[in-house]
Amino acid sequence: GPGVKFPIGQGLFFHPLIIFLGNIKIFYFIFILTHILVQINYFSKTLKQFKISNNEIIPILLVIFSISNFNYIYSDDWISLFFSYSLLFVSFYYLNKIFIKDSLIAYVQFTLAISFMILNGHPGLIFVYILFFFLYGIFNKKLNLIFKKMPYVFLLILIIILSEYIYWLIEDTL
Repeated sequence: GPGVKFPIGQGLFFHPLIIFLGNIKIFYFIFILTHILVQINYFSKTLKQFKISNNEIIPILLVIFSISNFNYIYSDDWISLFFSYSLLFVSFYYLNKIFIKDSLIAYVQFTLAISFMILNGHPGLIFVYILFFFLYGIFNKKLNLIFKKMPYVFLLILIIILSEYIYWLIEDTL
């Protein structure tokens, strides 16, 4: 209505698949297919991190027929939440990689995954995911990371990557 600033809401402004937006059916097909494949791939990798032997059909069925995918794709057609949910698998895998290896490449991968998720996803759902990551670290006794320099360096890099997004988010609320 009157007085509403544009653009309204969040969207896939920085997603590479928006080049297919000219044909909405092709865009949705490619978007949903690639993101379900990302979910399956990183769910399988996470199971391997936890040393859980998995039959290849079980992760596929668990991911495709999950209630979140049903809600975000089939029921509500809420693509920004579906994107956030898809990147949850990627971010969680790299967070575990940080907890296991504590390597520079793991921090870079996690920072890129989380920044891509924040730039293109739904802010409310991403807040819940970040809260989950924080609690996951606390309950797994990974508080020793707060005494190291690397997490703070990559937190600063994450803030720099998201600075324009944060600025416009704050500016829209004022």
